[in-house]
Amino acid sequence: MIRRHYAKICKYVLPFAMILTFLLGMTACSDTVLHEDHDQGAEGLISTPSEAIDYRLTFDGKTCLADRGGAVAKDGDNVVIIKAGVYHLTGSYEGQLQISVADTEHVTLIMEDLSITSPDSAALYVKNAGCVYVEVPEGKSATLTDAAEYVFPVGVTKPNACIYAADDITFRGLGHLTVNANYNNGISCNNDVVFMSGRVTVSAKNNGVKGAGSVSLSGNSILTVLGADDAIKSDGINPDEGIIRMSEKAKVYASCSDDALQALTEITVTDEACIYYECEGSIVNCSNAKVPETAKIPWVKE
Repeated sequence: MIRRHYAKICKYVLPFAMILTFLLGMTACSDTVLHEDHDQGAEGLISTPSEAIDYRLTFDGKTCLADRGGAVAKDGDNVVIIKAGVYHLTGSYEGQLQISVADTEHVTLIMEDLSITSPDSAALYVKNAGCVYVEVPEGKSATLTDAAEYVFPVGVTKPNACIYAADDITFRGLGHLTVNANYNNGISCNNDVVFMSGRVTVSAKNNGVKGAGSVSLSGNSILTVLGADDAIKSDGINPDEGIIRMSEKAKVYASCSDDALQALTEITVTDEACIYYECEGSIVNCSNAKVPETAKIPWVKE
């Protein structure tokens, strides 16, 4: 008797459940068509085409206006991106921008004439994501500034940088990003930091750029670090961590009180990449360093 009733349930209920699941899946995917196409080639992009933009956020003081709902949430003075996709950001904001999406999802932030100043923490905090791309278009600029003193909940010590990423973060575009770190590190990441193109200028009290996994610079990327202890640092302890690599025509301008480049496992500079240095410590501090002497150039400021 029980088996007969179970068979009837399966006959009528399961097909309905399958149809419902399919429809829900279609609904969930309807907003991701553009950025899924974009993500397939995201690692090789320098500039994102305008047709790939999913959401537009306009900031004004403590206000954030979104052209579409469901992608961001407000948590006090924090704007939290909760949906994968390509975001265009413009305006001026007093607060923090957070990213909290699934481990497998990508978020692209196209910063066009954007200014974010946090009064009590990091300006950009990537709490969770597969990878975040920070892109400033050609001829445009963006400035991120953190607080001189951070306010932490009890038992919490993160974030500790103006741009803090728990997961991979990539910088690209042909514009100029300025990072003013008043508390500790300029850019800090638990995994990999990648500079593909464009100009990034970091002022920091501690490390300019710190990637536990690795820090890599390629293409025509230009990274300038001012006033830090170590300009670039990678101190992960696993075999595939603690790595700094520069290639193609990448340039680093390092003005710091300690090392220009410091890594635990490897530092490699190839092609036409070079380091312009003005540091009190070592130009390259790593037991496994492959850096041509011609790539080390004193930074003579005009």
